[in-house]
Amino acid sequence: MKQSVALTICAALCACPGPTTEPVHKDTAVTIDAGNLAPIDGGTFADTGASTDVGLSFDAGGIVDTGPEIVTGPWEVARRQAMVSSPRAFHVDDDGVLDVVIGRGVEFDSVGGVDAFSGADGELLWSVDGDQEMVGTASPAELDGDEGQELVIGGRDGELHALDVETGDHIWRWSPYGQDGKDAGWFNFYTCQSLGDLNDDLADEILCANGGDSAIDPFQPRPPGHLTILSGADGSIYRSATMPDEAETYMSPVVFHRADGGLVIVFGSGGETLPGSLWWITLTQFLNDGLTQAQEIVVPANYRGAIAPPSLADLNGDGTDDVVVTFFDGQFLAIDGETGESLWRLDELGMETQASPAICHFDQDGVPDVFASFARGNFPDWRGTVLKAVSSSGELLHREELEDLVIISTPLCMDLDGDGLDEVFLSANTGQQLEGGFGVPMPHFLFIMDPTDWSRRTWLEQQGMTFSTPMIIDLDGDGQLELISARYQRQAGWRLARRDFEAVVPPQLTWPGYLGPLLNGRAYR
Repeated sequence: MKQSVALTICAALCACPGPTTEPVHKDTAVTIDAGNLAPIDGGTFADTGASTDVGLSFDAGGIVDTGPEIVTGPWEVARRQAMVSSPRAFHVDDDGVLDVVIGRGVEFDSVGGVDAFSGADGELLWSVDGDQEMVGTASPAELDGDEGQELVIGGRDGELHALDVETGDHIWRWSPYGQDGKDAGWFNFYTCQSLGDLNDDLADEILCANGGDSAIDPFQPRPPGHLTILSGADGSIYRSATMPDEAETYMSPVVFHRADGGLVIVFGSGGETLPGSLWWITLTQFLNDGLTQAQEIVVPANYRGAIAPPSLADLNGDGTDDVVVTFFDGQFLAIDGETGESLWRLDELGMETQASPAICHFDQDGVPDVFASFARGNFPDWRGTVLKAVSSSGELLHREELEDLVIISTPLCMDLDGDGLDEVFLSANTGQQLEGGFGVPMPHFLFIMDPTDWSRRTWLEQQGMTFSTPMIIDLDGDGQLELISARYQRQAGWRLARRDFEAVVPPQLTWPGYLGPLLNGRAYR
């Protein structure tokens, strides 16, 4: 079977079963039809404990344990199209509440787009359609020199959109895309990064990776990926080069500064069934010579490559961010950001992961720690998980195996109980072949781990599967945290939900979502 082997959602997405009537667990969340799932009548559906949308199931699940206590979900929206993209918060309207932007789409139906939902009540504020699944996560950027905010979001087959945050209007759209793009060697855009204004035109230049031809069978050679800088003003190519090893790429690049002020780009090559490496190069070198001077800093251990973006934090106290990376082949290591030497290595060879490591604080020494997860099995047949907590010096603080649970998304870290230590927030699917899971009931769990004894508590159990990384944030500025998460629910499509914690916002949101607190893979200093 042909499948996209590095973007998690499989061909089964285009064959999701149709609606049926099922009992509903009562939840005070308001369910809104955000399009293409139930008839749109401009209103909202109040959850009164019975089906309210012509027979679709709205199973929000039941609370198994608390830790912090869940309040209620003020809203939940439904989409037929998948949400593999991770949610991001932006001020879309002027109500003072942060809103939620997320990509959607179905690869084999050649549909997709990006939506903005009100953080207050889940109302659809704007929706932009594309021609393929939007698998990237929205990144903020200044693109037109005005006082408003813009974003860039990428997807399959050359989908890359630069949008005005308030209106959803296009600033520009990458071309060529679709089959024309593939014919020209352009494939999937992932999550991009702003590099600031490099050419004094009042628009940030944008760093992106592009690659991955999902029409080619696993283990078969694929076209090379590209590392590309685009003009923020119009989306034209500012600088681009193919991967140094001519491999495909799926990794969203990250950047950091060294002590001499130079900007370093970290990027990866390879995929789930083709080998690749972790590389870095300075921005100056890339602009002058493409990737000819790129340095290979981690080599593959087997036929797998580097997929999950690294996380960046100063582990050794020298003032420069270090690179913490989890390979799809199970390598797990920290690399000195100045020298490229290994600070520590705690591999799980034979395991797989598409999840970035989280930067956390498990003690009060002020030095970052790390948490990572690895799946047991071979994609898409994942059946268990290994969790690892590691100190900045490489001491293994905790290792745990979860049977029949699979964690695909990046772990989150945040002080949820006010004790000054970060709890770990995990989103776990029932372990089974992922493709087969779309037709059968699957419980999904949200866990909280306490670093004082590494006990694990179930915060919420619900039906469904999740592939994107959730977001913990204070949307409405009331000093209390909220959770924004997307999941697939059997026979009811995809759901984006806001649920409220009874947890006070800590002094620092340590690792609250995909690519961390600064949205670029870097931890707070």
